[in-house]
Amino acid sequence: MFKRPPPLFNRCVACFASSVDGKITAPSNHTDPHAWVKLGTPADLERLFRLRDVADVLCFGASTFRAWASVRRGLTHQANPLANPPIHVLFTQSWAIDWHAPCFVEWQTHQQNWSPFFVASTNLPPADLPIEILSFLHPIHLDASHSPAQQLARVKDAVTPFLTPNTLSTWMLEGGGQLFDFFLQAQAVDELHLTLTPQLIGGYSTPSLVGGAGFTPSNWASVSWTSVEHHPPELFLVGDVVYPPNTN
Repeated sequence: MFKRPPPLFNRCVACFASSVDGKITAPSNHTDPHAWVKLGTPADLERLFRLRDVADVLCFGASTFRAWASVRRGLTHQANPLANPPIHVLFTQSWAIDWHAPCFVEWQTHQQNWSPFFVASTNLPPADLPIEILSFLHPIHLDASHSPAQQLARVKDAVTPFLTPNTLSTWMLEGGGQLFDFFLQAQAVDELHLTLTPQLIGGYSTPSLVGGAGFTPSNWASVSWTSVEHHPPELFLVGDVVYPPNTN
């Protein structure tokens, strides 16, 4: 039985859309490995934007970013594109990122006014990373021998100085399944906002809500649902994430 460490964050929410069979996306074709379909209706997207509006830090993995390489804005920021978006934290092992993506173009343009952009990895940045990118990125080098909880604590320590002092911050996890698994291993997610879409997608390699090697039954986390709303054709679910008790 793994133990739950002291809470890493004041509040950490995960926001996903998932098909009935637990898939979070689907390939739109078989020739482009980064061409993925975003599940959910416009109502689901607005739900995501509203959550972003109350988030101080947004966390996402490299696969998610490669599919949707844009600045993650809330409704407020969409109305005013020059408003500060939340702090972004991109998790990557390979650093295989398109540094010419629209997100980075915008960030370089507004870096004097926008919140910082962090990249967390157990690998060092590539030696040929463009200087204009290095000028605004904040790399966080993680120790691969450390536990997920220790690595996330390192991320928190790096980001905290850039947050408003003496405020209770909200961290938000947007995907994908591998990063959700990482946060669950650290027992860091407090709340899940899940849009259940009506599709049955299938596929051995289609990304699922939770990736990784999986947990044994004694280590399963569960969700205690606090809200279930039917917004045809989707269900909007909200629940508290409950972790196994310590054994000692």
